[in-house]
Amino acid sequence: MKKGGIGILVFLIVALLVAFLAMKAMQNPAGLTEKLEEKAENAVQQAADTVGDAIQNIDLGGAVQNSGLLETLQDAFSKIGGA
Repeated sequence: MKKGGIGILVFLIVALLVAFLAMKAMQNPAGLTEKLEEKAENAVQQAADTVGDAIQNIDLGGAVQNSGLLETLQDAFSKIGGA
């Protein structure tokens, strides 16, 4: 075989490998969906934690604590984080 023939053979082997891997990925789309769901859950949890931390750091001279708003917001975000 000449150099050109070896190059074509290598190209065909790589193309078959890529096609095989693509076929395997298409057979299991649930794995991709599960990863996306897990990342979405983590993002929501981080957002809820950030908001919860921000709420706890609010200092309006006790106005928020005395109004019951703080407890209401904490309950809402704990429900979101636990969902």
